[in-house]
Amino acid sequence: MTISNIYNNNSSFVGTMETKGHAQFALEHLLNSQVIIAPELDENFQLGQTVINKMMAGEPMSVDRKGQVAQNKIWDAPLTAAGNS
Repeated sequence: MTISNIYNNNSSFVGTMETKGHAQFALEHLLNSQVIIAPELDENFQLGQTVINKMMAGEPMSVDRKGQVAQNKIWDAPLTAAGNS
């Protein structure tokens, strides 16, 4: 059983962080997630270490949104990540 199965794959509840994606808007789709999973990260992961550190520490940060004003966010959703590289 995976973490997303625990939450019945509810796409509005569970956000998935992917290795490949647009670095500038990589967090936009996670803004309303209650749980964030990153099942397979590798050396091609686009997000910077500072961004990940801020998310894990629950520090305030600005999240860029395509075609919209950036949104300030304090990350409070649990985050789990795995890699195989």
